[in-house]
Amino acid sequence: MAKGIYAGVGGVKKVKKLFVGVGGAAKKVKKVFVGVGGAIKLAFSGEPSKVDTAITPLSVPRSSLAAASIGNYALFAGGAGITRRCDVDAYSDSLEHSMAPDLSLTAHSLAAASVGNYALFAGGLGSNDSSISQVNAFNKSLERLSAPTLRYNSAYLAGTNNGVYAIFAGGRSGSTVRPWGSAYNSALEKIDGLLLINNAHNLASARVGNYALFAGGEKDTAGSASDQVTIFTTELNRLENTLSAARYSLAGASGDYAIFAGGYSSYGYPTVVEAFDTSLTRYSASALSTGRMSLSAVSIGDYAIFAGGFNKDNSPNVVNTVDAFDTSLARYTFDTLATERMSLAAASVGNYALFAGGFNYTNPSDYDTIDAYEI
Repeated sequence: MAKGIYAGVGGVKKVKKLFVGVGGAAKKVKKVFVGVGGAIKLAFSGEPSKVDTAITPLSVPRSSLAAASIGNYALFAGGAGITRRCDVDAYSDSLEHSMAPDLSLTAHSLAAASVGNYALFAGGLGSNDSSISQVNAFNKSLERLSAPTLRYNSAYLAGTNNGVYAIFAGGRSGSTVRPWGSAYNSALEKIDGLLLINNAHNLASARVGNYALFAGGEKDTAGSASDQVTIFTTELNRLENTLSAARYSLAGASGDYAIFAGGYSSYGYPTVVEAFDTSLTRYSASALSTGRMSLSAVSIGDYAIFAGGFNKDNSPNVVNTVDAFDTSLARYTFDTLATERMSLAAASVGNYALFAGGFNYTNPSDYDTIDAYEI
């Protein structure tokens, strides 16, 4: 990165601010990189740029883990590697790595959400690959507390919050796909009885305003994709909407919009990206650069970032592509992940969006890699 820029303005003077016209608008340049692929590269103010310094990897390589943020930490919990894991890795807002207490049980294909002063990790597949109902809560001091269990054993479920509750919904146990959901308030009290529009596992979730959205998913274990979007208000009333294309194993990101991208159905790997605003109006965003499933997403600043994933029609099948969408729903393609991988986890902390772990079955191998993007 260039440390100083000098220009001849009535003599040589150091440039303090630099603005460049992009799409008819002036954007402030945050960083300038010289000699990047033989060209000068600009990183604009407010636009995430990839962190090029080494970050301590996960304690154990693994995939199908879950991630949530609480206080000054992003937590990455559970997952599957050579063995099923209960590890919880923590990264501070300065990217310092530490270990939180283990989950009470090993779990992969679990879900995570935050509420109040807690990050919650719920469900998943246990040590014998049977679904479990455990819910572990971590406070801002990284102490682990127990929370009431889910109504049913459930894996491949989804979790998000609506500003009042952390909500977990959907999932399956064996061949039984479930529509049920549970809500947890900031005192870790549980309310059962929430119900998705249809049975769904491998669904995605995101928050916009005071709404928790659960989108898509697989209605059975035979690959029947859903286009339903179930929405829960802060009073836990249910509203309904739809995606334009049914799909499962998609990803969701929260922010000014709840954005859903990627996934798979019998029609293949759609590139469609859909966004719901605070009035729950659905918009079409710019398409993904390549269609893929089992990707991961998180928002930071004005950007929703979608990374990694799998597309059997691609070469390679597993990708390191990073697509981002700003508040105008335009797509930007950022620097790629360090390695091609799917089934990774994402969380934000401080000024960073972190993508952790993942799997590449073409190698095959699990990863302990952390990719960070900074605003």
